[in-house]
Amino acid sequence: MNPSMTSFFLFFALTFCITLVPCPIESARAEASASASASQNDLLTKACSLAPKKDLCQQTISSAKDNPKKDLNDLAFIAFQAASNTSASNAEFVSQTLDDVENSEEPDDAEVMQSFHDCQQQYEGMNDEVDSALSALATRAKQDDGQIETWLKDSIAAVETCQTSAKGKGLKVDQLTGMNQKLLDFLNNAMAVFQVVKQN
Repeated sequence: MNPSMTSFFLFFALTFCITLVPCPIESARAEASASASASQNDLLTKACSLAPKKDLCQQTISSAKDNPKKDLNDLAFIAFQAASNTSASNAEFVSQTLDDVENSEEPDDAEVMQSFHDCQQQYEGMNDEVDSALSALATRAKQDDGQIETWLKDSIAAVETCQTSAKGKGLKVDQLTGMNQKLLDFLNNAMAVFQVVKQN
């Protein structure tokens, strides 16, 4: 057979395989990818099954593209990390705003300043507890579970105390109450995911 004709038929056969016949390797890869995706979705649904804010829980974990997600502990770590990052951001806001209020001479700022002082005290202790919970989860042993849960509960109580002090104090603290609520959502979701981890 003419060499050029042989090349043509080989090219035609290869093209036919690629376009019309599912090649075994590609088919296996597609099946493995679909299976892994389904498994991750099942894991995510399970992790957030007890979360009071399920949509936020799933969004928080799904958006952490660079984090490993091979098991429930990994997903709990992401939920804890979101709470830790939000807590640190809120604490910085409280500290900066308190400095601004202390340098202000507006008549209503004494009450506002007291609220921010109260919240600053709560956040100082709470940040350490959230970070401790995150670190303990990263190297989790069963005997650590009680302490991790205590740290989370204490953190939730601290934010709630700040929230009580801040509510109804005017526009200057409205932003803080919104930030507190966001942190409470993250903390409560982290606690819920941790309960799932403990059950498995």
